[in-house]
Parts: sequence; structure tokens; C-alpha cells
Amino acid sequence: SKGGSGKNGEEEDTSTPDLLALYKSYCKQAEIFICKCIETQINLLLEEGGNLNELLINEYIGEEGCIEFARALKTINYKHLQSIRIWEGQIGNQGVIRAFYNFISEYKVNSIQLIELINCGFGVLGCEFLSRLLNPLSSYQIKILTLDHNNIGDEGFSFIANALRFNTVLTQLSLNYCGISNNSLEDLKIIFENDSKIERFSIQGNRIENKTISRFLSFLSDRSDTMLEELNLCNTYCGSNDEFINAWLNCINNNTTIHTYNMRFNTISTLEFKAMLKVLADQKSKKDDHIFSIQLD
Repeated sequence: SKGGSGKNGEEEDTSTPDLLALYKSYCKQAEIFICKCIETQINLLLEEGGNLNELLINEYIGEEGCIEFARALKTINYKHLQSIRIWEGQIGNQGVIRAFYNFISEYKVNSIQLIELINCGFGVLGCEFLSRLLNPLSSYQIKILTLDHNNIGDEGFSFIANALRFNTVLTQLSLNYCGISNNSLEDLKIIFENDSKIERFSIQGNRIENKTISRFLSFLSDRSDTMLEELNLCNTYCGSNDEFINAWLNCINNNTTIHTYNMRFNTISTLEFKAMLKVLADQKSKKDDHIFSIQLD
């Protein structure tokens, strides 16, 4: 809603205090608790004369609380939000769908560039709706997507991957500890098959294993036209395997856009380590300095 006149006779924007008042009212009507971090965050912004551009919920809010907050956002058609971060919120599939997906899609909110939902208790259904926000036919401008510690599995990952097939907006994707398995090769490839703009890709903590990781690295070895710069394969159950080391070393040699590899918490052997050092030494002799960092245990 709008208040009185501001500078130069313009209508004063009271949407941020209105948002807090409406959210608290909805919580009381629904007889649920008011999320303290939302109240504190908005009150601090109001003291500074600012608006809620970056939402951070770093405590339990639950499905109902999330829906009521999104209901307040929708009621006043809130225009200022640019990023959504929820950590340990346990909002579930319905929190993802009935709260933020509905708000973004119903009001065509194109200002949101970052969505980070960590350990929020959603799965395949939540991914299906999030994938709609990544569809290249939509006009959404989401550049960073983090879905760590949610049990989305291969099916949920497939929804995300297929939505990214022709997406040219997303630059960072993190799917750490999401229950993705060694059946995910085709979906891993789909993400980078076309004009992907992803620069940072992380699938740490998923049991993808040597065969799938090797074939994914071989695929990337032949795709030096990608924008990918940082690849996190930490704790993906790879190493101590000829197919893997050959694929990885070929990727280090042939894909000159990837400059950072995280291979920690895998079973990289002494022989594999020595082979990697030889490749790096050869690159140095050729004055090839595209590798910035390789992280190993």
C-alpha cells in the first residue's frame, strides 16, 4: 500500500513496514509463531530507511509460516526482493510451491537473482516447480541457485537439469548432499550441452562414483566452449581408478576454462597424484597457466 507524499510530491513507499505488519497479522490469524529473524531483519532495515532486498531466514519457519509470509508478499505485490535465502527452515514442498514459487510466478517477479534453500526438507515436487523458474522461455533472472542438503535425488535433479538445457542466465548451481546417484550422467551432460553460462558447479557429497564421474569429465574435456570455471566433485566417491584418472587428466589438459577443481574427500591415490603433478609440470613448461587451484587431501 502507499502512504502520504514523499519528496517532490511522489507517493511514499510504505510497502516494507506494511509487509511486516501484514505478516504478523496473518500469523496471528493462523495462530502460528512469528519468525523472529524476519521481524528483526525488517525492523533494522526500517531504522536505516531501507527495504527488504535480501531475505535471510536462518531459523525454523516451517511450511505454514513460509506460506503466510509469502501471502503478505503477494497481498502487497512486494517489489524490492532480489534474493531469498532460507537455511534450516524446513519449509517442505508446499513451502516452496505455495509460498515462493506462487509469489514469483503469479506476479512475474523478475528482480530475484538468487535462491538459496539449504536443508529445507523439500524433494522432487519442489524441484519440479523450481525448474519452471529456470525454463528459458520464462523471463526470470535467477543467476544463483543453491539447493544443498535436500533429498531431491535423481528425479528432482532431472527436473532441474532439463530446465537448464537452454538456460543462459544461471551462473552458479550447487546441489551438495542431494542424494544424486551414479545414474545421473545424462542429466549432468544436459546442463552443459548448449549455451550454458554456469561458471560454478558443485555436486559435493553425492554418491556418483567413478564410472559416471569419469564420463562426465570426458564430456567436459570435449566442451572447452563452456563457461565453467569451478568444479566441485568433493566426496563423490571417485579415485583409485584408471578410467577416472585418465578422464580427469584429459579434462585438466583440454578444458582450459575450468581453473579450479575440488577433489577433496575422494580416494585419490599416490600414483594418481603423481600423474596429476606431471600434467601440471608439462603445462608449466608450455606456459599454460589456466589451472588456479586443485584441492586434495
